[in-house]
Amino acid sequence: MPPERRRGGGGSSGPGPVRTRSRASPGAAIGVLRRAGHAHMSVRTFTRRFRGEVGSSPQKWLAQRRLAHARLLLESTDLSVARIAAACGLGDPVALRKHFNTYLGLSPLAYRRAHNAPEPMTAR
Repeated sequence: MPPERRRGGGGSSGPGPVRTRSRASPGAAIGVLRRAGHAHMSVRTFTRRFRGEVGSSPQKWLAQRRLAHARLLLESTDLSVARIAAACGLGDPVALRKHFNTYLGLSPLAYRRAHNAPEPMTAR
C-alpha cells in the first residue's frame, strides 16, 4: 500500500467522508462496522483516526449529531417526542430523554418549552 494511503492522505478514504454522510442523515442506523467499511478501514483504525480527527469516538460524535437534530426539531416543529426520537435515529422517547438528560440536564419537553417552540398537537 502506498505511504499516502496508509497515512490517510489524499483520496476519499478516511473518516471525513463518512462523517459527512452521517451529518446528512443522523437518523440512519449505521454502526461503526459499516462506517469503517465505507471508509475502507478496520473498525480499530477507523475509530482511532476518527478520534484523532474529531476529538471523540464515533459513537459519541453520532449521539451529539442526533441530539442536535432532535433539538432543531423540538425548536421548529410540533412533532411528538416519539416521532422526533425515531427521526433522529434514537428509536424511542426513552432513549431521547436519556440523551437529553445526559447532555443537557433537562427533558425534551422542558427544552421545547424553554425555547418557546410549538407544543405538539394532541388528539382529542
